Amino acid sequence: MQEIWKRYADMYGDMIQDSNPMAFGMKLWIGQDKGGYQSNVGRQVSVTMLWAEFNDVHKALMGEPSTYRSVSSFGKQIMKYMAELKALGYQQNNLSGGKKRVWFTPTPEQVEECKRLYKDLRDVRYQQCFGPGKPLDPVYPEFDED
Repeated sequence: MQEIWKRYADMYGDMIQDSNPMAFGMKLWIGQDKGGYQSNVGRQVSVTMLWAEFNDVHKALMGEPSTYRSVSSFGKQIMKYMAELKALGYQQNNLSGGKKRVWFTPTPEQVEECKRLYKDLRDVRYQQCFGPGKPLDPVYPEFDED
């Protein structure tokens, strides 16, 4: 019986993340390929840094900046979608001001899903910008049309 409820909880976690733009964007940020051994998994950042990197990833993969125009609106959306983000392993310390840090500790399966999602969108965006058949540069996966 416990196994059934665990599977149901996992399915529910996946479902609420799939329909949420904030959780979708965080999956892209978690799965971002920075080259080498760098990873956003477990990396502690300020909300301001997360907002800036979130916007960079969104612009690189979607071709336009995210709808979160300020770190304040971004922080409010984090609070609004806390359940979805906690399903991705969202954690924060309880400090205030510039000392507050957030990080994600997703499961290995979630990390693989985030990496796959990031890679798929990166590949599609690259092909849209540079045409089909062009090899991707694995060292510098982000690119800019400008």
